[in-house]
Amino acid sequence: MNWKHSLLALGLAVSLPCVSFEVDDYQTYQRLQMQLQKDPLTTLSAIERFVQQVQSSDQQSQQMAAHLQLQACVALNRYDCAAVAVESLLRLNQDKARKPELLNLSAQLHYQTQSYNTVIERVDNWFVAMQAIEENASAIQSAELYSLKAYSLFHRQAYRDAAKAMERAVEYQNTEQRERFLLALYQQQGDWHNANRVLRWLVSQYAENAEYWEKYAYSFLKLDQEKQAVNALGSAYKANRLPQQSMMLYAQLLLRFHAPDRAIQVLEQHPQLSDHPRYQPLLTQSYLLARDKVKAAEWLAKSEKKDTYALQGLLAYQQGNWQQAADLFKRLEASHENNHYWLLLAAISEFELKRWDSARDSFQRLAGTRYHELATQWLSQIDYLTRE
Repeated sequence: MNWKHSLLALGLAVSLPCVSFEVDDYQTYQRLQMQLQKDPLTTLSAIERFVQQVQSSDQQSQQMAAHLQLQACVALNRYDCAAVAVESLLRLNQDKARKPELLNLSAQLHYQTQSYNTVIERVDNWFVAMQAIEENASAIQSAELYSLKAYSLFHRQAYRDAAKAMERAVEYQNTEQRERFLLALYQQQGDWHNANRVLRWLVSQYAENAEYWEKYAYSFLKLDQEKQAVNALGSAYKANRLPQQSMMLYAQLLLRFHAPDRAIQVLEQHPQLSDHPRYQPLLTQSYLLARDKVKAAEWLAKSEKKDTYALQGLLAYQQGNWQQAADLFKRLEASHENNHYWLLLAAISEFELKRWDSARDSFQRLAGTRYHELATQWLSQIDYLTRE
């Protein structure tokens, strides 16, 4: 906000005929005005005495003194005393046409002094004053004041109201800073629908910003819209705007949507990701699902970690080594949600080995998981095959 521009726009009646003022007061005003231009710091104390001196004078003299005080305080960046001066001008003002500019300046100064409740009140008063003079405010000024109100509400921890105020601001003038503020508010509130909407605008206007693409995809994940997340990551990847830390997420989602060949391409083209703990198992799993058992076996041989049980089991399962597959899958923690698919394959391996009791127990352990219905179908087959 430009305080001095607002100050100059006040247009106080300095140029009015001297008969409108008490002569002594007007002469003092002129003298202090000249001193103020040369040395604001030294002149401020004299201005403060002048303010006290004119308390019993007419309103014009009081306005002159308050205007001098406002000028001096703003020049010295003393916003506390500037706020006091502008409040005096508001109290003394009789001109409806000047009131909006005074309210505007008051809101700005009180924001600097962290008087956030007063800022909110002055912004609301400004819109009322603009309606009273039947003048249309500029879009830029309206956006600035709504933004000021939004920031003040944020400091008062009124986050929902802050978002509403900033939404009004962007209706008048949309900027990256305002949209980022909205995004932060919606993320803080867990409002991912609105966060996604804001991010859609950000990626459309600032497509070169990799951060926005990453957050855009993440917002889809928070909305359980994984396919849209893949599309967002894919768009960023094709445009070389996907951050390195998101490459692994992109590869994982490609696997989930049965595109192991594309996942392999992403991982192989970025060997710098190999230090990531998920790189090796993810690439191995991609090879397995792409039916490239030779490369999968090569990567499995490089691993010394126990978390390759699932991948070794998958390789054995695809090769029809049911005993090995069952043994490897059973080493995984059954209660872990990410292991439910592997436990399903373990149960099927038991079924292929015709271990009906073990297979039945394994399928029953999948009750309440996403594989519950499928496990029920396998249990029906076991019941049919073991009928006497």
